[in-house]
Amino acid sequence: MLYISIALFLYFALGTFYNIKSKNLSGKEAIPNIEFWRSFPELVQEGMTYSMNSAKQGVNWVKGKVGGGNNSAYNEL
Repeated sequence: MLYISIALFLYFALGTFYNIKSKNLSGKEAIPNIEFWRSFPELVQEGMTYSMNSAKQGVNWVKGKVGGGNNSAYNEL
């Protein structure tokens, strides 16, 4: 976790420094890949919604297999 924190700090610090010095950006616009970071919360929300829907479908599929779908082997007994 420490290495990830250091890497993120360096990414933002060096990227911001580069954007200020070479591209003459200022304020929030100097943050590297600012458009991605602005859309990041929405991307996380979409990913969580997709994951939850997939998990629910998986649970329903397992329930259908275990909970008594039309299994002919059981119906013959």
